[in-house]
Amino acid sequence: MGVIVFMAFMARCSRSRRAAGVAGVIPSLLGLMLGVVVSGIASPSVRADPQAIDAQTTTCLDQAMDTTAMLACLAQGSQAWERELERTLPALASRLPPQDQRVLEASQQRWQAYRDAQLQLLGAAFGRMDGSLYRVLHASDRLEIVRARTLGLAGLIRLLDEQDLR
Repeated sequence: MGVIVFMAFMARCSRSRRAAGVAGVIPSLLGLMLGVVVSGIASPSVRADPQAIDAQTTTCLDQAMDTTAMLACLAQGSQAWERELERTLPALASRLPPQDQRVLEASQQRWQAYRDAQLQLLGAAFGRMDGSLYRVLHASDRLEIVRARTLGLAGLIRLLDEQDLR
């Protein structure tokens, strides 16, 4: 289950009467999860703020009243991560010598093939499941694929900048 969806789900449960017995634990779990998600993942070298994408997506999910609204939040989050990836790739390439830029390009092409295959697998698996929650989990997993790639590349930028290995 995607971290963002899990956090929104836990927040919703903490407001629910059914979760009254664990309501005191929920805020602690949310704080822990949020700390894990946002600690040290933003790269100052990349123009947009990855923490802001997660925060906006989480806020949107927290305010979503139904599955359709949650899916819209995740679609917006996915689009934001796609835009961030499109900004991160040239930022990383600009820090690499030409031969390593070709390695990055080949890596991105292979990652895109992986992404497409993973999306196909997720579609096949989640397509067999009944219930609106699975549509939300599917959307969250799709978002997470691009988010992970983007954060990984942003981390490389940060490391290169720290070592000044241009």
